[in-house]
Amino acid sequence: MRAFEVDGMNAEEFVQRAGAALAQRDLGDVVSVTREDEELVITLTRMGTSELRFTIESLPDGFRATPGEQRISPFHAPFLGAFEQGFADVLAHLGARLA
Repeated sequence: MRAFEVDGMNAEEFVQRAGAALAQRDLGDVVSVTREDEELVITLTRMGTSELRFTIESLPDGFRATPGEQRISPFHAPFLGAFEQGFADVLAHLGARLA
């Protein structure tokens, strides 16, 4: 997954809004976005667990999230492209820009 930038909110606000957006798409029980220290963690569960980590860098009016460690379940690997596109749609809904 690519880096992304968010304006007008910090990482904590993003986590809350992303969770609400995922719930609206009936994905809240399968996909979660959390913050652990200076990382955003996107977790995909069901038939295994995949975890995508992003390093948070503060910007004057928001933050940038840069891809870091990824753990992908063998069951999720064939669908990773579709998942990334779906999450990119959530990012766009929240006003984030892919970098």
